Order: sequence, then structure tokens, then C-alpha cells
Amino acid sequence: MSTQVQAGIPFSVAQDQQAFRLLELPDEILELLSTPNPPVLHIKSQDPSSLPPGKQAHAHLCTPTSTYRISQIQTSNSVHVTCPVTTSSDSSEVPIGGISAIATCTATLNLDKVVDDPTPSLKQMLRLYDGSRSTDSFSKRGKADVFGDIPFSDAQLERVWTSQIAFEHNGVCARPTTDAALRLWRSVFAAATAEGIDLTTQFYADDLWKATEEDDAPKPLLEALIKRLGAESSDSFVSLSKADVLMWTGLALLEEQTTNSGQNGVERAKLLLMWKGLVPERWHDDVHLDLIKAYIIQPTSNTVAFRASADEAPGTASSGEKKPAAGARRWHEKFKRNKN
Repeated sequence: MSTQVQAGIPFSVAQDQQAFRLLELPDEILELLSTPNPPVLHIKSQDPSSLPPGKQAHAHLCTPTSTYRISQIQTSNSVHVTCPVTTSSDSSEVPIGGISAIATCTATLNLDKVVDDPTPSLKQMLRLYDGSRSTDSFSKRGKADVFGDIPFSDAQLERVWTSQIAFEHNGVCARPTTDAALRLWRSVFAAATAEGIDLTTQFYADDLWKATEEDDAPKPLLEALIKRLGAESSDSFVSLSKADVLMWTGLALLEEQTTNSGQNGVERAKLLLMWKGLVPERWHDDVHLDLIKAYIIQPTSNTVAFRASADEAPGTASSGEKKPAAGARRWHEKFKRNKN
């Protein structure tokens, strides 16, 4: 009985090559996709109309919580994508197993985690609401459409959306000016005081809306302001965060007074007195300039003013993209090293 000796695996190149792109996945994405219920990933790029002249939009891969910039890396080591085939020169011969290259890839797509601050991108897409006119005059564009044109994950955009007191009303996305938001808070605080609503404890959200609905502010704006102030909800009740209320009212008041008083700023004692007038009496002892010191400049020895570059204050995301960790290599570099 004769035997056949096969000295290797037959290899061929398919005549009709297919188009493939190889994407190298970071460990965190690979783990995410390996879960029992993997999330949907999205590829986003910025709306070209919102870019400065000459600047190109880049594709980004977004998980529910993180963003990765997609870049193409050329490599001298061509990679063949293969599939198993069976070959035989004659129907009487035993089929021989082999592999066939159905695509050749000379470049790979790599993912670099983005740590840019999405605040400027989102602010650019939101109409500015100053309270002097209805949002009906704004062009219609919903929140989902706005998020879809900004290359950041929904969780990152949602954090900025909350911090900017952004709201959607009648199909329009907007953010209030500091003056408009502060006017609304003054109205809320005055109404809560008049109606006996204790803002330091849980309260019924609809009671607050009923007390302020005569001010003609959109209800979604009030809801956005309450959410910005760290509101935690339980059924129909909400409770505010003392830390968030003190920080936001102090910063908003400082910005308002700096605008009104010009370069000389506002007297410390006057600012503190006005600040206490914006928060419940139970929190007065916690009103201190140290809470907002990162946003303060001192034009004179007894005055303070709002620092114009507050967006760069500690606590915001740094610019630039995260570099690969020292010692990390691209997969094709590892291949080259092992080959040698």
C-alpha cells in the first residue's frame, strides 16, 4: 500500500482579491467585546462644516465611555488574509488541504486613546440661550444628531452636556448664558423660599416647577440646572449636592460681578454676602472663597475677579492624545522582532 508524503501545506493566491482592513484592538476594547453582552461601537468624525479651513476630520472609534482615534500605519511586512481550500489536479486523486490568500494588507489601522476635552466641540454645536427669546427661533437639531457629529463617546459628551446646563427643547439643543442660568437660579431659590421648599433636603421636583413656571423658562432648562447641581432622584423626589450648589453659584456670581464691575473686580466682602444670598441659610457657614480659588484673580488686595481661562482650571481634561506606554509596541513591530 503506497503512502503519500506531503512536505508542507500548499499555498496559493486567489485571483480575485478582497478588500480588508486589519484593526488592532487595545486590550480594553478586546475585553469589552468579549463580554456576554458586548456594546455597539460607533465610528464618528466631526462635521466638516464645523472645522476651520484647511483642517481635516479624523475618524474615531467610540465605545460607550471612551474614544480612540483611528490612524493608518504602513508596514513593510505585508500580511496575507487566508482561508482554507482543498486542491487536487485530478478527480481520482485524494484532495489535498491548503490555504489561499484572499487579501493582502500593507497597512494596519491602530487605535490611540483620546484624552482631549470635548467641551469646546460640544459648546460649538449648541445654540446660546440668553432668555430674551424663545428657542422656537433656533434651527431644529436634536441631541442625538448633535452627539452623532462630535467624535467623542456618549458618556464623555453627557458629562459636558450636564456641566454646561445644556438642554433640548422643541427639537433644539442650547446652553444658557451665565446670566440666564443665574437668573433662573435666583427665581428657583426665591420660589423655594416663598413656598417653603427646603433645598437642603429631598423635595418634590414638580413643586419647584410649578413655583417657577410663570418665569417662562423652558422646563428642560430647569431640569438641566437641577441636574447640574448634583441632583439625585428617587421616584419623583430630588436632592441637591451642597458642594455643587456652592461651587456653581459662587463661580456664576463671580463671573457676573466681574462682567459688571470691569477689570477692578468685586470686593471680597460684597461677593461673599451676595453669594450667601443665593444658597440656603443652613449652608452659609460653608461659603468660602477657597471653594473657587482656582478661578480667581486678584486685581487689588481686597477685590477678586473671574479668571478668564477658567476652562483650563484644574479638573478639566488635558489636551493632546495619550501616548502609548513605554515599551508598548505595534503588533507588526513585534512580528518583525520575532522574525529576526
